Amino acid sequence: MAEKKQYTFIDLFSGCGGMSLGFEKSGFKELLAIDNWKDALVTYEHNIKNAHTLCADLSCLSPDKIMSDYNITNVDVIIGGPPCQGFSVAGKRIIEDERNKLYKSFVSFVKHFRPKAFVMENVPNILSIGGGIVKDSIIKDFGDIGYTVKVQVMTASFEHRCSECSKLRCTTKQAESCLCWLC
Repeated sequence: MAEKKQYTFIDLFSGCGGMSLGFEKSGFKELLAIDNWKDALVTYEHNIKNAHTLCADLSCLSPDKIMSDYNITNVDVIIGGPPCQGFSVAGKRIIEDERNKLYKSFVSFVKHFRPKAFVMENVPNILSIGGGIVKDSIIKDFGDIGYTVKVQVMTASFEHRCSECSKLRCTTKQAESCLCWLC
């Protein structure tokens, strides 16, 4: 009998690895997690078996260099949550916040690795900030590299199963809304 293929992923802006943990528990294999916060990556390494992490600023990384340095040739899914502070209702919601442009690093990795799918998570307010200009820019940027994007606001709560992906469970201590960009 043929062995079942194990799908792979890279986690960008990985933080402590919440999204990676969900993908790992769903049978995916982590290839690399990148974040610029070392303490978060220490926690990531505690949570994810055989973790491969890189502490670096994604805006300064070349996907080509990552490909060669980490010998990554095939990525099935790219996941991640670019910084949300500039969009969040808990923040100042300044459209010119430099962190708001970090999603472009996510786009460059998707463009380079051409995964079958990507999941980019952020706060729901990203849909309306600047009259929707940020949302429109993100959809256009992914469209320009050949991806059709589906935007969905989801509620992540303990053992919640979203209808789109019945295997993946989002686990949090309390219900939170999050925005997912799916292709």
